[in-house]
Amino acid sequence: MRGCAMPVSCAAGHEVFRDQDRENGIKPGADWQQTLLRQLHIRDAVVFLNSMASQESMWCHSELVLATAWGKRVYPIDLGPGLAPHPLLHAVQGIAFDEDIDARVGPLTEALVQDGLADVMPEWQHGRPPYPGLAAMDLCPTPASSSAGPPRSRS
Repeated sequence: MRGCAMPVSCAAGHEVFRDQDRENGIKPGADWQQTLLRQLHIRDAVVFLNSMASQESMWCHSELVLATAWGKRVYPIDLGPGLAPHPLLHAVQGIAFDEDIDARVGPLTEALVQDGLADVMPEWQHGRPPYPGLAAMDLCPTPASSSAGPPRSRS
């Protein structure tokens, strides 16, 4: 993945921009530099995928400089064991490498929720009314009725 700093508005099922995504990423022939900058500018947060390659990348470094200058939250995640933080992120607590992906995604999602960048959606309970104070809709088919009376004829 060339885009080492991955701008996100939310994690775990929320909108995420990845430059190499086949559907929503940078299209062939597009100005990838301008697209990355535009996406970085409109996103709420950046997930920095920390690796030796991302630490050596001029573009990852540039994305981090812009993200911090624009006041974006940056959430570093180590992609391997024993990695030092990126030089620009020494003061930012990262998420250490763990073979279990849930052990890394869980803390990221919790941090996004705590920072107000993701919503917590409770699981829907079957039979629960869709709006507080209103009964659940009757799903049994019934004939349509009208309280307006029989149709009037035109004269």
